[in-house]
Amino acid sequence: MGETRTKEKENRTRIQHPKEGGRKKKRVPSISAREKKYLDGAGGRPKRRKTKADRWISGNGLDAIKTWKRNGVSDEEIAKNIGVSRSTLNEWKRKYPDLSDAFTRARAVADAVIEGALFRAAKGHVVNLKKIRITANGDIIEYTEEHYIPPDVKAMIFYLTNRMPGSYKHNRDLIPEDAKGNTGGKVEIVVQQDGLAEVEARAIAEAMEKEGNANGSA
Repeated sequence: MGETRTKEKENRTRIQHPKEGGRKKKRVPSISAREKKYLDGAGGRPKRRKTKADRWISGNGLDAIKTWKRNGVSDEEIAKNIGVSRSTLNEWKRKYPDLSDAFTRARAVADAVIEGALFRAAKGHVVNLKKIRITANGDIIEYTEEHYIPPDVKAMIFYLTNRMPGSYKHNRDLIPEDAKGNTGGKVEIVVQQDGLAEVEARAIAEAMEKEGNANGSA
């Protein structure tokens, strides 16, 4: 009986003090919850703290920047919106390719929209106007009416001098108006090559003449 109790005691002793290779296992020190927050599970390396840039280089922040840029907001205004200087924003664009790409693509969309509007203004276009007519019986009739917007000569000049500088150039001759040195000016478009058809050239000349007469009468 005494021998059996002695063996049970030895077994309990072995369970309480397990050995491997003659050495006791080292106890892993516990870490606090705060330490766990800043340690990743793989390498035990401290996690990088989020910076202000992280809010704007992905997710909703990056989408907001794309929307601003597509709506024609300047880089200076975007920097103010996100609370940084223009130089900091430029540094972010150099450092983060996704942010730089977002600016480039959104700017291209905005440029295409403006270019399309400028082209329509230069060549003239038709718009559909919704109108309402009330009959003698009091009935309300809704209908659509086409309205022609004639070409804008200023849009023509701007478009041609910027898109075809080899064929057209923009001259501004300043002429003194009074003794105080105030000056007025006339703007003329010079056709260097036969880039326009005769009818189109005549139409531009007539439009410019009408505009000049209107300004003179005003």
